[in-house]
Amino acid sequence: MPDFGVPDDRDGFLFLSQLMAKNIFAGDAVLAHCGAGIGRTGTFAMVIVMALGMSRQDGAAAVRMADAEPEGISQQVLIDWCADELQKKNEIEET
Repeated sequence: MPDFGVPDDRDGFLFLSQLMAKNIFAGDAVLAHCGAGIGRTGTFAMVIVMALGMSRQDGAAAVRMADAEPEGISQQVLIDWCADELQKKNEIEET
C-alpha cells in the first residue's frame, strides 16, 4: 500500500482484514503498522474492527484512540467500500 494510498487489490485487502479479524476473535495477537502508524495502519485497523462487528463510528473512535486514522479521500473510499461489502456479507449470512 503506498503512503497515503490504498492497495491495488481491494478484494484481497478485505480478505486479509477479515482473516485478521478471525485471528483476533480466536484470541491471537495481530500487529499492524506502516511507516508512521497513522493512515495505512488506521485504514487497515478500521476494516478489521468493522469485520469484528464494530460499527463504523465506534471503530473510528477506537482507532483514533490508538492515534491512527485513515488519511485522505482514497482511504475513506476504501473503508466505505469495505463497509458495504461487509454489510452485504452479513445480510447474506442472516438469510
